[in-house]
Amino acid sequence: MADGPRLSIYRGNLADIESDLLVVSTNELMTHRGGVSGAVSRRGGVEYEQSLIPIRKETKLRQNRCVAIPGVGKLKCKYVILTCPSRRDRPTSPHRLNEVYKNVLNKE
Repeated sequence: MADGPRLSIYRGNLADIESDLLVVSTNELMTHRGGVSGAVSRRGGVEYEQSLIPIRKETKLRQNRCVAIPGVGKLKCKYVILTCPSRRDRPTSPHRLNEVYKNVLNKE
């Protein structure tokens, strides 16, 4: 973009938004059952789940990291960036969220 990156905030089903990317919080194993990650998974369908197989085989999504995958299936975004702000045994702190979002913004 000529003016640099833009951030937009919407209300509704994020999986229905046409965008360059969606940032979605998930767990370390990337099992999308509910919330935003569940909605994105359902909209992406089988193609979305298949795109996660190589990532799941390599490693779990580490805390404070992110991974980008193509927007596939019925998703209207070019990419989905999956983040893991916390682990099940540790609650998410504002500091951790800050680190996750810095990683997303710095991802090339």
